Amino acid sequence: MNINEKVILKLKDISEKYDMPINGLASLIRQRELKAVKSGKEYVVTLTEIHRYLGLETTSESLERELYIKQLKSKIKNYEVEFFINQG
Repeated sequence: MNINEKVILKLKDISEKYDMPINGLASLIRQRELKAVKSGKEYVVTLTEIHRYLGLETTSESLERELYIKQLKSKIKNYEVEFFINQG
């Protein structure tokens, strides 16, 4: 179990942290675009679900992908420098 799955936030907290209106969050929940659980009179959402909706993946696969992209960008930069050195 991911630690983000254990962290739950109220809509007010999500609204403040991610600068999203509470009414908009409630609408997303009603439209079933954001999974939430009703706790008393308010909804709570896991941090994993918020990240999923916002596209902020934090899985090991996404981290490996980001690392691979950074490595490729570094290689491209090195090839560009080498190309310009050989041209001059």
